[in-house]
This record gives sequence, structure tokens and C-alpha cells, in this order.
Amino acid sequence: MRSEILQAALSAVSIEGNNASQEFLLAEDFSGFAGHFPGYPILPAIVQTLLGQLVAEQACGEARTLISLSRAKFVRQVHPGKKIRVEVELKTRDEGVQVRTSLYQEDEKSSEFSLLLQGKD
Repeated sequence: MRSEILQAALSAVSIEGNNASQEFLLAEDFSGFAGHFPGYPILPAIVQTLLGQLVAEQACGEARTLISLSRAKFVRQVHPGKKIRVEVELKTRDEGVQVRTSLYQEDEKSSEFSLLLQGKD
């Protein structure tokens, strides 16, 4: 699924200091929508989490292992065919890299959460 998400990117990741962002367009046939829900596809929270992780990994320059997810708020359903903007803020912690993540669909916040990824920069 990682490669399928990266193929859906509309542009390269944009990095400014400790912040990064990237836009995606996930089509209705994207595997992340399969079965969630038939006739009314919405993007599962776990796939939204993976979007944040992938943008953070690109900003870090390497793959990272997800340690934890916290402070998650999923406030708006994400549907196929809508442009999604993923914004992350990275902070180095003793236990890894904290990633504050926000997903926007058509400039309205869909979700926000904090990831902890293994490793330091």
C-alpha cells in the first residue's frame, strides 16, 4: 500500500525546517477504500495514519517504525477523488521522532494526530 499511496502523490514532499507537506489524490479504486464501506467509500483511520508516516519518513530521509499513535481526532470523512493535503511537524525526542500530523480535504481539516516514530535525526 505504501507504493500505491506514493504513486497517488500530486507533487514531491515540500520540506521547510521541521515541517513538511504533500498532496495526494486517491482514486475510488485505491485499495485503502476496499470494503470501507461498500457503496460509500471512506478512508480508514489506519490509512490516514500511514499517509502521515510516509510524509514524515520522506522528510527524515528514511523509513521509520511506528511506535505509537496519540491525540487522534478524526473529524471529517475522507472520500475518493478529493485532494488531500498532509502536513507534518517533526520534533526529536529521546524515544524517537514525534510527528504532529494534520490531514486536510479541500482545505478543511479531516483529522489530526500525533505519531511517534522510531529513531532520531
